[in-house]
Amino acid sequence: MKTVGAFLFYFFLVTNLYSQVNTERFRIATDSLGFSCRAGLDMILMKGNTDFIFLGTNSRLNYNWGEDYIFLVFNGGFGENNGKSFFSQALMHLRNVTSINDFLQVEEFIQYNNDKQLLLLNRTLAGVGFRYKLISNKETVLRLGTSAFFEHESYDLPLFSFHSN
Repeated sequence: MKTVGAFLFYFFLVTNLYSQVNTERFRIATDSLGFSCRAGLDMILMKGNTDFIFLGTNSRLNYNWGEDYIFLVFNGGFGENNGKSFFSQALMHLRNVTSINDFLQVEEFIQYNNDKQLLLLNRTLAGVGFRYKLISNKETVLRLGTSAFFEHESYDLPLFSFHSN
């Protein structure tokens, strides 16, 4: 029985620690009610011996109504050098967080992303999960979360491609 428990612990925790997109990096601590926004825009245009263009964003819109909040993230960009694309990716992530009590939150989320360098034409997902507060003091809040989601991916690869790893 201990072997089964150890296997389930490994399968559900350790095998799922590495996500394709780290959405936790988009979380911000906010205790102000109402709307808040963080917008980062990048633009580089150069003409001369080389024509270089880069446009990018890293933005988040947040609405907080007490213990519950919703946020929308836009992240990505486009880069071109002498007419040839070298960077093209986008991520849109919408998440609603509802506090059940002081220790438990329920989250619903949807996400879309693409990444030319990874040959990812599109990836869509929708899911729901729980977050448990393990530690909370003036300097730190530590939560453990788990979720289940439906995911669909399309790649720019031939039909019967094989990856050696």
